[in-house]
Amino acid sequence: MNMKTLICLDQKEPKMENITDAVKDFLRNKEIPFEQTKYEDVLKVDFPGENANFTGFIYIDEKQRVLKIQTLSPVVVPACKKTQVSCLLMKINQFLLTGSFQLTVDEDLVICNTGIILGNSDLQGEVMKNLLFANWWAIDKYFPIINAVIFGNILPETAVKLWFEELLDEDDQEQAAETFKPTNRFKDLFGKSLN
Repeated sequence: MNMKTLICLDQKEPKMENITDAVKDFLRNKEIPFEQTKYEDVLKVDFPGENANFTGFIYIDEKQRVLKIQTLSPVVVPACKKTQVSCLLMKINQFLLTGSFQLTVDEDLVICNTGIILGNSDLQGEVMKNLLFANWWAIDKYFPIINAVIFGNILPETAVKLWFEELLDEDDQEQAAETFKPTNRFKDLFGKSLN
């Protein structure tokens, strides 16, 4: 063993902040109410959105230095709509830059996920704010089209189209339609289409 190896082995790992404490401090500072669940690594956070009141959970893995936020839709998806809602969630996921939607198998609930692997980094307030914002924005904004598919006779493709027409001005619709085509995005990123 050479001297350089011995020096590296002798260095102590830097002490990382406790993620749970950092999350709780952030929530307190922003006056966001939360509850400690019966699990020490899970916090419950309610989010009063514009379209519904949502319940969320913040999962913290101190050992692996991972933080995950899940927000649940308050609507149970009926068995007859599972396939359509699953197709809709796949379409929505194509538009999200971060996070994803999923349909739980056992509870039949739509969940929005965001998360981060912190590794050797401490949790910065700006990062926590962005994780929460991305999660809460997505669940609240897409909730109406999820409900349109659950309660209406609307196909996933139609729901997404109507959502974009309502969201964007006429001038922006054509640009958005082209920008958000998954095949174009993948082609730009990877040099080939998914088709």
